Amino acid sequence: MSKFNKIQFIKYIVIIIASSTITFGIICNAFFNLNKYPIIHQISLQDKSGDFKFLAIPSKGRDYKMMENSLEKYKIENGIQEEVQIYRTTAKNYFKINMWDSYKFRREWQYPYLVN
Repeated sequence: MSKFNKIQFIKYIVIIIASSTITFGIICNAFFNLNKYPIIHQISLQDKSGDFKFLAIPSKGRDYKMMENSLEKYKIENGIQEEVQIYRTTAKNYFKINMWDSYKFRREWQYPYLVN
């Protein structure tokens, strides 16, 4: 192996190791991000008329269960018998790769989107 081939071989190995490390870092950040729900992460939910509003903050325990309890209380207080459709008013940001699994699996993101 000539000196030129050895240098080329070393360059290829360095490029492969660097690209593998970067790819591994992106995958870890996307799927194992421990800071997925910072305190300021909020999901706004409301009914069509805007009379019932709820701000879900998953990191604080204000999730869909608390929203459903709040909705039942709202319906009882206002004497509403029919079903109330809930809409999400917080848009999804698909550039936040670490939120993709939340958009797919968390119940708060499954409500239909309503533009304010």
